[in-house]
Amino acid sequence: MTRESSWWPGIAFGAVLGIFAAFQQFKLPPALPLLLDLYGYDRLLAGGFMSVYALLGLVFSVRIGGWLDRYGSGRMLLIASAIMFCGNLGALAMPESGALVLVSRGFEGFAFAIFAIAGPVIANASAEPRHLPLVFALTAAWIPVGQISAALIGQPIIGAGAWRPLWWIAAAATLGMAIWVAALGRRLGRTLAGAGSKRGPTSRTEVLPVLNLALIGVTFTLWAAQYFAFVTWLPTYLVEVLGFAPGDAVLGYLLPVALLLVFVLACGGLMRLGIPIPAMLLGSLFLQAAVWWWLPSTESALWAGIGLVAWAAGAGTTPTCLFAMPSVVLGTGRAGPRAFAIVMTGRNLGVLVGPLLIPAVLALGGHWSFAGSVFGALTLGAGFVAALLSWRLRQGRI
Repeated sequence: MTRESSWWPGIAFGAVLGIFAAFQQFKLPPALPLLLDLYGYDRLLAGGFMSVYALLGLVFSVRIGGWLDRYGSGRMLLIASAIMFCGNLGALAMPESGALVLVSRGFEGFAFAIFAIAGPVIANASAEPRHLPLVFALTAAWIPVGQISAALIGQPIIGAGAWRPLWWIAAAATLGMAIWVAALGRRLGRTLAGAGSKRGPTSRTEVLPVLNLALIGVTFTLWAAQYFAFVTWLPTYLVEVLGFAPGDAVLGYLLPVALLLVFVLACGGLMRLGIPIPAMLLGSLFLQAAVWWWLPSTESALWAGIGLVAWAAGAGTTPTCLFAMPSVVLGTGRAGPRAFAIVMTGRNLGVLVGPLLIPAVLALGGHWSFAGSVFGALTLGAGFVAALLSWRLRQGRI
């Protein structure tokens, strides 16, 4: 169903909900070097603190999409807020127990899975067609904005040798989101219920183009695996290999994420100019793959900087296009919870695998520098899957 006018409070809520969810997930990487030093977690377990978010999303995303499609109410968001709050407090209760921290991150991950589907659906359903490119950019921006928020808030805390205040801030933000959900009330529920209306192809009585949506999901899997491996372990790499202090490593972590955010917003502008989304997706993936294969061989700081900018251009464009692709496949206003659940399942699989890649490479006797080749191969694979999807769309296949 296509809206005649945009409901801006809904667009803002959907965007901020995603940013809040990303903040919860990405409060870990800046703190990870300090946590490893304080509590001596096994590295594979530490990678699991990120991957458990994806595991819960992978198991429950499709079911969550069905729940949101069926109930169309802010009630689930209130339940998710309560679960997230319990997860925040769990890590604070006994951080020396890696198992308990993993369980607490699992609570957060289940709530995240609800937020990660509801946010894009609410934002899309609240927008009229001419504002959708902006919504696509905002939807893709929630990951880097959440990362930047976590890093900026965490940097002075971690620089002082602490981490607990970051988790308390996360708990307070959770309470704030619950209050916002309650304030929007029934209007939010009606917006969520209207997404992917039964007049569109996301109705349970009609057939979803599952294969095309699955190809979007597979592309997201391969791309997200390398991206989340990179951003999870970059602060630790800066500390252990380059000798940064933990607080300084947070600032080094911010640079590529901030660059990426610029290109997320630029991609939204290009969409408004009518540049085909599948073409931008293909170009961004092959650009990133080329950078990953080339970067380890350069010894010039200048060329490394140019490579970083090129990578950020691709990494900002890719998620913007991927979040827009359900609307490309289904048509404007018809990408409801069930469609996004399929796509987010693919993303969650990538997030599950990604943070475990670096510990696996190091455990097998590899070196940090070998990661570039692994990331390049994954991104190249994503490009080939996206090329297949683009061909299917041109042929009109569902």
